[in-house]
Amino acid sequence: MLAGNEMPAHAVAGEITLQCIEGRIALECDSGARELVADQLVHMAGQKMHTLRGMEHASLLLTIILKR
Repeated sequence: MLAGNEMPAHAVAGEITLQCIEGRIALECDSGARELVADQLVHMAGQKMHTLRGMEHASLLLTIILKR
């Protein structure tokens, strides 16, 4: 994610983990706002609205856990 870019509010069907590999992002969700920096990981339940914004150029690893 490039610095200054924003991913508008959205939700996904499954639970997710979002790991910041490098850089820094701002994450906003119904439980509040936080920054993620390199080596930090967050878990969110499915169907939860969230927004991402690049504070610095960042590489992220997103995993979506879909149940059948």
